[in-house]
Amino acid sequence: KLANYDYMEYKTNAFSQRYPMFSTILNSVYDKSAEYGFEPDLVLGVIKVESNYKPNAVSYAGAYGLMQVNLAVWRKELNIQDQRIFDVDYNIDLGLKILKHYYIESAGNLKRALHLYNNGYLYNNTAYAGQVHSAAQDITNHRAKIQAMSR
Repeated sequence: KLANYDYMEYKTNAFSQRYPMFSTILNSVYDKSAEYGFEPDLVLGVIKVESNYKPNAVSYAGAYGLMQVNLAVWRKELNIQDQRIFDVDYNIDLGLKILKHYYIESAGNLKRALHLYNNGYLYNNTAYAGQVHSAAQDITNHRAKIQAMSR
């Protein structure tokens, strides 16, 4: 068991050195997910679908960062500091505040909350929740394979 732990620690350290930005994203997702009560794999799924893990992503609709926070919609309500919108922790925190808002509004219906997160009240992209769940499931499956290999 100790050898497995040492090996996993070695892999984690090597990964962090090779991919420092992604490591920062993972750390933030893990911490913020716990804070807001969401599964980290789900949050990574949102980030994968929204920005493909690109912290400086900008959409044609005016959404910014990893979680694609729409400034026009949320700037005043969340008192967003524009100069921090691409900061990993800040952007993930904002995105999860918005997702939590929709989750509460949807009475705990995660599919509806995801729909509102992506669409707001104007559009009807019904594929979004499935895309997020598929991305999250890919992450979960990959983690399970790694855990199986380390046993």
